[in-house]
Amino acid sequence: MMPREETVCKYCGVSYLIYHELKLMEDKVKVMEAEMAFYSNSVEREKKLKEELCLTNQRLEQLKTDNEQKQESLNYLNGQLANKQKELKNMSQKTEDIQGQLKEAQRQSELFRERAKRQECILQQAVSLFQGMRPELAVIREEASSNSMIWRAFSKTLTRCMEVTSSAVHTEISELQGSLKKSNQVVTFLQQEMKDLRLHSDAAAVETLQLQASAQRASEFQSRCHELQKQTLGLTNQLDTLQQNVQKVTAELEYYKELLMNKSKEADSLLSRIQQLDCAQEEIESRQGREMKEKEEECFRWQQEYNRLQEKLEENLCKEAEIQRQCSRSQNELQTLKSALKQTKGELTALMQERELMVISHQNRIEQLRENFRQKLGGEDNWREKVEEELTKERERHCKEQQELVLRMKEEARLDLDIDRQKHQELVSKYKKENKELQAKVPGLIDAATKGLQLELNSLEKELKDAQSRLMERDRSKEDQICSLGKLVSDLETRLRQEQDKMDSITQDLRKEVQQKSSELRDTQQELQQLTRELSQAQAEMTFLQETVRRECEERFELTEALGQAREQLLELKKLNGVLPLSQHSDGQPSLNSSPFSVGSQGHTSHRVLSSSTTKVSGSKGLSANPSPSNSALNSFSGCRSLPAISMPHPPKGRLSTVNEAKLLIAAAFRKK
Repeated sequence: MMPREETVCKYCGVSYLIYHELKLMEDKVKVMEAEMAFYSNSVEREKKLKEELCLTNQRLEQLKTDNEQKQESLNYLNGQLANKQKELKNMSQKTEDIQGQLKEAQRQSELFRERAKRQECILQQAVSLFQGMRPELAVIREEASSNSMIWRAFSKTLTRCMEVTSSAVHTEISELQGSLKKSNQVVTFLQQEMKDLRLHSDAAAVETLQLQASAQRASEFQSRCHELQKQTLGLTNQLDTLQQNVQKVTAELEYYKELLMNKSKEADSLLSRIQQLDCAQEEIESRQGREMKEKEEECFRWQQEYNRLQEKLEENLCKEAEIQRQCSRSQNELQTLKSALKQTKGELTALMQERELMVISHQNRIEQLRENFRQKLGGEDNWREKVEEELTKERERHCKEQQELVLRMKEEARLDLDIDRQKHQELVSKYKKENKELQAKVPGLIDAATKGLQLELNSLEKELKDAQSRLMERDRSKEDQICSLGKLVSDLETRLRQEQDKMDSITQDLRKEVQQKSSELRDTQQELQQLTRELSQAQAEMTFLQETVRRECEERFELTEALGQAREQLLELKKLNGVLPLSQHSDGQPSLNSSPFSVGSQGHTSHRVLSSSTTKVSGSKGLSANPSPSNSALNSFSGCRSLPAISMPHPPKGRLSTVNEAKLLIAAAFRKK
């Protein structure tokens, strides 16, 4: 540590170190002023550079926004492509559903075809049965006609026999009157049976008419089945055409899917190119950003230096302000000292006045004391002398003190004034010297700083020109790339629009075709429903016809059985007629004549109700039960003369076998159904 006497002024108390620091600060202030003068122009240039940088940043932002918009448009187009692909998938699913429906319709049509074929087979079998039954009915009619002819010949022979045996009969009439009653009863019974057989024959004729009507219906059903087959063939053809159309649509869908895949691949390639261009652009932007960051860092450093210099200037200004404040303070102190001197002078005058007043007051007091002492002591002379001496001593002491105080105050004021004068003179001389030195140093510093700044500015201008040229080239390349990208994007947009229009037209066509196919499917379904209804009606009619055929076959079988029984009865009657007399033959003639009618009436067999079968069964039972009285009558007249034997025609033996075969065929047809 240095002693205080070497670092601090004895008179003013200011340290020499602060003085040197003030000088250094003044030098720095001059340097900073020179730098400020240099940087005053550089600030404008930096502002211009900043404006250019802002413009370039704005261009870059515009390019970024354009790229983002293009990317958004591409994303939107990709979304539209995805939506179109989804719509195509939905359409393909709909077409698959339609194909499934068509397959189901084909299956149903095949089932209906099989059913129709079965029904046709059954109808053909029924028709064949009817056709087989017609010759049998014709044979039965021929047999009935032959039987009628036989019965006519038999009646003629009987008449001849009656003419031959009339004489014998007249003799035997009386004997046979009793038997006539019985035979009349038998005849009445046989007549009733004949009436029943006629009724049955009429019913059989009605049934034959109904069978003919049913045959006509069967032919109508066959024609309708042929029409239905034609309709089914038309539907199958329509289904085939629909399948072909669906196949064409699927092929077109696959073609368009391939186109979409190709377009998607092209879009992916374009997107990859765009991504590559974006990557290149990002690299360029990153480079530019790096360069801009470097430039910004340089600018930031220059700004920091500038700020530091500004701070130094501010510090120097603050120091100058402090120095000025100190000067102002010193001036204020001088003024305060002057005012203090004035105050001290006033105080001195006031003290002088006070002293005078004190003197006057002391004198008055002394006079008062004197008066008091005079009053108190009256006439004592010793006390007067003592008091006067003391008063004189006090007066002398008080005067000395006043003089000493005045001298002290004067000396202190002189010392203060001298010290202040010295301080102010030294400061003024210092400031004058420093101002002279600074004025001498300022032009050199300004020249050096201006030269350095000009060199730096020239280098910076060159770098800026190079950067601007690079930026211009990059901007041009970017603009070219952007133009090419814009052209590509416009081409892609036009292509996508065309593809969208194509896809829209294709989707509309597909929708129309799907609607047409759905309408055709509805029509086919309605036609299939109508066909099912007609088939159900045909099946019902077939069941009705089968029931009628079954009933007719049963009735026919019953009729054949009744005919067999009648033939057996006729044979029995024939055998008995060989034994009976002619009178009995004449009495039995109506019964014999009635039998051919019953046989002839069986040629008109047709459809009957189930109640008629019961009457037939009862009639057949009556026929089988009636020969008992005739047999008794004939047995009673067994001793009479016998009639000549008449040859009776025998029925064909293969008839029952054909009937049984017809029954078996009908049962087999029902079983197949």
